[in-house]
Amino acid sequence: MTFMINKRQGLLGVAKTDFKDLKLIYDELKPIHELWTVAYKFKKTIPSWIEGYFENIDAVVVENTTEEWTNELKRL
Repeated sequence: MTFMINKRQGLLGVAKTDFKDLKLIYDELKPIHELWTVAYKFKKTIPSWIEGYFENIDAVVVENTTEEWTNELKRL
């Protein structure tokens, strides 16, 4: 992203912006983004398991998905 902005600034003859703090901010916000990504996946998946037909639930998929979420949350 910063490369594209600096490239456009160069084309316009504007002084290039130094984004030294951007990497620090990105690194600090990455765990929060990953947490919300897991929460979004949970929110998107759970209704089909709870409100859908019981016969349509694949136990292996449920187990693998919940294990994936658990591992991701432990890592975070």
